[in-house]
Amino acid sequence: MLSSLAYRNCRIFFIFSKSKSIRQKHSFSFFTNLTKISFYSTNTHGGNYHLSILPTSRIRTWIQLSSFYIVKRTIASLDTPKEIEQAERWLKGFTKEKIPRDLIVLSFARSSGPGGQNVNKVNTKVDMRFNLNKATWIPEYARKKIAIQETKRLNKKGELMITSDKTRSQVKNVEDCVDKLYEIILKAAEIPKAPDEETLKRIEQFRKKAENNRRKMEKHHRSEKKSSRRIKDYD
Repeated sequence: MLSSLAYRNCRIFFIFSKSKSIRQKHSFSFFTNLTKISFYSTNTHGGNYHLSILPTSRIRTWIQLSSFYIVKRTIASLDTPKEIEQAERWLKGFTKEKIPRDLIVLSFARSSGPGGQNVNKVNTKVDMRFNLNKATWIPEYARKKIAIQETKRLNKKGELMITSDKTRSQVKNVEDCVDKLYEIILKAAEIPKAPDEETLKRIEQFRKKAENNRRKMEKHHRSEKKSSRRIKDYD
């Protein structure tokens, strides 16, 4: 929710998160034309406030990310036109740069295989863990799909395990892991296209054909049963 008030000749905007966990802390943020300031309270009676200031250069990014992360929490499924519209808007705004780095844990190891003098000497292999359970900025329907599609990558803690030793550069391998994560999220969040009239027509034809085949099989089965009864009666 966005509201504003005047403070020291500046327009101050308040952004209140709808997250239950944040509401319990009575958290709110505001920014002026100079800085962005965040407060949070640990009790209902005020006090225990914490103040943090971001530089002006990060304000625009902060605004964009705030609106980006708030919108998608409501997309639990794709059952209604409104949810589909929200999902399309989320997908349009989703970029690799919007993946929160604080949910990523990196570790490094020596890479195996050919690589010249640096092989088995430099820690260029990257093991990346991404906490899917805490990634509430990803639409719920997409997180569920990731859990189904990427069962082999998920550990018991609900973390996606992604590795890369594609190059002999640690930095490039980190980027490769992030690229893989981005593609996984993008694939899971993809909105299925509605079938066109021609496809629906083919589906209906296939259904009728399958129904006719089923009837023929049942008729043949009944005919065989009657034939076997007649043979027994004759004996």
